[in-house]
Amino acid sequence: MNGETTQSGAGPTGELDPSYGVDPVRWRGVAAARLEAVQPGLAAGLGLLYHALAGLLFDPLAGDRRARTARTEITWAVAELEFAGVREAPPPTPSSGARAEPVGWEDVRQVLRAAVETLYPCVETEPEPMPAARAVIHTRMALTALGDG
Repeated sequence: MNGETTQSGAGPTGELDPSYGVDPVRWRGVAAARLEAVQPGLAAGLGLLYHALAGLLFDPLAGDRRARTARTEITWAVAELEFAGVREAPPPTPSSGARAEPVGWEDVRQVLRAAVETLYPCVETEPEPMPAARAVIHTRMALTALGDG
């Protein structure tokens, strides 16, 4: 980890933020911050993919077949980027004012759409475009599994 903070909330000391993945308000706040700061780039796209994965772990989504299929596709997209050496930037500070209701399908789809918009330009600008292209394909397949596409 080289002392970097990861999406899971583990910092240089290895401490895990106990609210990550269990607090829908925090998830929504981080999603809003990521969506506000979205710009083309592999690291930003990877962060959005990780965040979408976390969103699919909330009830009532977690046990649904669509969520399992989407998690598989997102995991493939993450693997494509990580195998190419991409590392995620630290998560942003959550935006304030997030709704205190369960994370829903549309919340996760919105993050995945942003991931596609973030990764797609990299297909044309990266010296090795295939990892970005494959990540986009898997992300679109995840969106299809969630009924968007």
